[in-house]
Parts: sequence; structure tokens; C-alpha cells
Amino acid sequence: MNKRALITGSSTGIGFEYAKYLSKEGWSLDLISQNKARSLESKNKLSYDKAQFHIFDLGMKESINSIVNNFETPDLIVANAGKAINGKIGDIMQDEREYFYYLMCGGVIDLIEGFIPKMINKGNGRIIIISSIGAKAPMPKSSLYSSIKAGIYAYGKSISTELKNKNISVTVSLPGYVRTQAHERVGLDHLIKKGTKLDVG
Repeated sequence: MNKRALITGSSTGIGFEYAKYLSKEGWSLDLISQNKARSLESKNKLSYDKAQFHIFDLGMKESINSIVNNFETPDLIVANAGKAINGKIGDIMQDEREYFYYLMCGGVIDLIEGFIPKMINKGNGRIIIISSIGAKAPMPKSSLYSSIKAGIYAYGKSISTELKNKNISVTVSLPGYVRTQAHERVGLDHLIKKGTKLDVG
């Protein structure tokens, strides 16, 4: 049977490593990225006929709705899209806070909630949520990021228990610092050297 995976934040980092691994296993892939240039670069690197590349801003509700309403129900969801946030308390504006919360928590929940009934009807499925070690550890100057990741961690652990008798597995990953471009893009260059090289498999 042809298996299909939906991966958000697929153009770099953890998401791209999942795409590489699953392509070697012959999966059909729906790969979602916000950045057209990075998406094209990942398409060239992956060079895989069974991958479709999509551009969406997952911090917007209409993007999530479009995916849920128009994409084929996946056998696997890898909810990885996110952004590093560098800002001490009081520095991040409300509209930015709301955007980040939807991108990495509310939107992830909406995506999963949109596909879960279809997965249950299919009789199987798997969900992988990429949270962060920041969900369980204090992160000064990244308190917003930490609280977002704590929220999606709690959600994932709860639905894992709820869905265990429906043949749907839920894994919440809590990676520490990894070598991605996310830290560099927000001026956290000092964390790059701390990062662990990615290897999904």
C-alpha cells in the first residue's frame, strides 16, 4: 500500500530530514514550507518524484483550512513548522505573539483536529509533533517560545492517551539545540555551535 506523509516545515532542518528518510522508504510526500526559495532548494536536493511541494504560511488559519479541506488524508503527519523566537519579556508585540502561538500551537492543533476524524475512519495513522526541550526547561529571553512548546507538548501527550485504542500513535519529540537555520535567522548565532547534527532514521 502506498503510504502518504504530510510534513510541515519541510524545507530545512528536522522536517527535511524526515522527508529524506521517508523518500528512501518510498512514501508519497506532501511537503509544506513558507519560503519559496528554500522550498525550491529542498526540491532540488531531494530530487524525488513522489514529493509534492506546497507554499503556505501556517501562521494563518486560512492556510490550515485549505490543507485540511483539499489534501489527501495522510498516514503520517509530521508537525514541524516553527520559528525560533528571540525576545525578552515585554519586547514582542501582541500581533507577533498571536502569530507565533498559532503557527506552533493553535495551528498545529487545528491541523491535527482536521485530519484526526479521517484517520480514525481509515483505521490507522501516526502523528509526530516536534516540540522542544524548552517545553520542560526555562528559557530566559525565549519565554514565549518555551510556553508555546509546552502547550503543544501537553496537547500531544493528552491525545496520545486518548487515541491509543484507535490505532493512531502520537509521538511528541523534545529536541534540544540542533543545527538548523532557525537560530541564525533570529540572531541566535551563539546556539549554532551547541546544536547536534540531524539524523532521522
